Amino acid sequence: MRGGFGALAYGIGWLSGTPPGEALSTIVTGSRTAAAGAGVQSITGAGFVPRAAIAIGSGTSGSALVASWGLLDDASAERVTVLSVTLVTDAANLIHISDGVNAMTAVAVLTADGLDLTWSKGAAGIDAIFSILFLA
Repeated sequence: MRGGFGALAYGIGWLSGTPPGEALSTIVTGSRTAAAGAGVQSITGAGFVPRAAIAIGSGTSGSALVASWGLLDDASAERVTVLSVTLVTDAANLIHISDGVNAMTAVAVLTADGLDLTWSKGAAGIDAIFSILFLA
C-alpha cells in the first residue's frame, strides 16, 4: 500500500471529520486529592475538539489499589470499576475510584479543548490519579 500506516491513519482522520493534518488523539494526565473534595476540574490540552474520551483512574485505600476505566462520547459516559475482584458498571461517572466506602467520582462533559470533571466525594475520599485519551 502506498504511504503505509501513516496514510491509513490520515485517511481515517479525514473520513471521521478531522481535517487533514490535524491531531487524531492525545493523552492528558491529572489528579484529584481527597482534600480537594467535590467541585469542577477542567482538563485541557487536547489541542482539538474531542468527540470521545477514554479514562483510566486509580487510587490507594489502605493497602488496596482501586481502579476504574471510563468511556465517554458526546452523548454519554460509561465506566467500569474494579472493586476488589468485582466489576461494577454504571452510566453516569467517567471516573469512579472507590473502596466501597470512601470514594472520588467524576461526571464528565466534553469541552472545546478537553473536558470538565464534576467531582463528588464519598466519606473520606481517595486521592485519585488518572490519564485521559482524547479522540477527535
